[in-house]
Amino acid sequence: MDSATLNINLPLKFEQVIAIINQLPYAEKLKVSEFLLKETKQRAEDNSVHTHFASEKVLAKEWLLSQEDEAWRDLEKVETQKNKKLSASLRGSTSKERARELQEQLEEMRS
Repeated sequence: MDSATLNINLPLKFEQVIAIINQLPYAEKLKVSEFLLKETKQRAEDNSVHTHFASEKVLAKEWLLSQEDEAWRDLEKVETQKNKKLSASLRGSTSKERARELQEQLEEMRS
């Protein structure tokens, strides 16, 4: 077993670790840097996944309330009315350019 695979827990302070790293040759410092970048990137990715799953259950409690459904009903009505107005404008339009413009707006609202 080489020294890279040993799991040694030494009671070192941050300043002591920095002092050790400062004594390393440049090539070794690069290896430490690459290790830390990989380690912190992996942890950040893991944390975001955990946060997603942890928050999903909490948010689901709110999403499943009848008050939430009621709050969204008004917004759905507004969107439906906007879509109807745009559709009506498209049917009555004689300008191809205006029709294309309104069609784009309608698609944006639906997405």
